[in-house]
Amino acid sequence: MPRITRVGFTLIEVIVTMSILLSVTAFLTINAVSALEKYSDPRSEYRVAMEVKFTTNWIESILRRSLVSLSDVRFTVPYSTPSPNIKILWLVSSHSEERVSDVIEFRSVSSSIHTYNHSAQTLSPALLLHVYVKDESGNGRMTDWRISVSGYGFVRAYREPSKQARGLCAGTEASVA
Repeated sequence: MPRITRVGFTLIEVIVTMSILLSVTAFLTINAVSALEKYSDPRSEYRVAMEVKFTTNWIESILRRSLVSLSDVRFTVPYSTPSPNIKILWLVSSHSEERVSDVIEFRSVSSSIHTYNHSAQTLSPALLLHVYVKDESGNGRMTDWRISVSGYGFVRAYREPSKQARGLCAGTEASVA
């Protein structure tokens, strides 16, 4: 009696395989779309954090170039209302630069003009920038991000704790004491 060999797949095997492949594809697609949303939305926390870090690196590069080129630098930052611009004026060459952000806006706390002296490596007065996020109406919403440049030119970006967290910490400190 001749042996019968199987050449193809049964209908059940094909249906089970296709359903497994479709469910895995749907699962991966849903997760990929939700993961990519943080990159596409300009007001997402991720985009704001990346823009703050980019601005921090840009300020650090200005201070380093000031040391190398032996030129003092004047920062002009908005003081009363948030603005997406930070202007730089190189005092030796009168060359100016400008940092414009399409995601965030800045507002200085102390003054609108800050001067970095390359020989003393100091910034006067020290600079603290509050970061705002632009919304659809054109108004800025304040975030908990801050960019700080100390009087000695140390640049850092940080998130200020929320008011609720500060209240919890204050209550904890009071109960310990």
